[in-house]
Amino acid sequence: MPKKEIKRIYNLYYHNKFIKWDKSLIFDNVPKKILFLRPTLGFDIEYFKKRYKKIDVYFADISKISERTVLQKFPDARKINFNIHAIYSGNFEKYNNYFDLIISNHNLVHVYDLHDTITKIKNLINSKGKVIFSQEISIKPWNPFHYNFYDGLMFTKILKKYFNEIKKIKDIKNIYPEYSSNVCFVVSK
Repeated sequence: MPKKEIKRIYNLYYHNKFIKWDKSLIFDNVPKKILFLRPTLGFDIEYFKKRYKKIDVYFADISKISERTVLQKFPDARKINFNIHAIYSGNFEKYNNYFDLIISNHNLVHVYDLHDTITKIKNLINSKGKVIFSQEISIKPWNPFHYNFYDGLMFTKILKKYFNEIKKIKDIKNIYPEYSSNVCFVVSK
């Protein structure tokens, strides 16, 4: 991928998010086992590896290019063979109650069955674990791969059905107002 495009993607979706995360993302227990669902170019992985030196990185992605990119940048990352597009499938039971933290990046807009998907994700975190849903509020009705369209209020209501604690972290500055995706939701059992 051209460096100019990598920089554009970083500035569009990640730069301001990480500034806000530095101020707002606080964990009672330092996460050690982190699952990244759709880490794309690995920006989220890089953020957590800098912040917490000793973490075990696991990931699943929908793109072969993204998988290769992540494995090149982070040779210690462990790829899990989950299908995370449209219908979540794979050996999810193997990892039940396993992860301290899951970062789900722009996945739920792409799934057919929200209940099944959120239940599978919730089962993957341990009793003190958290999930960060990032870039899930994306109102792009022209995208044929987006199956779910909800605003922040509706997404919060959906998450309340599954999680006890919900914290909304809004981007400090959305430089592209046509996207409302720079909101993260941190949830826990």
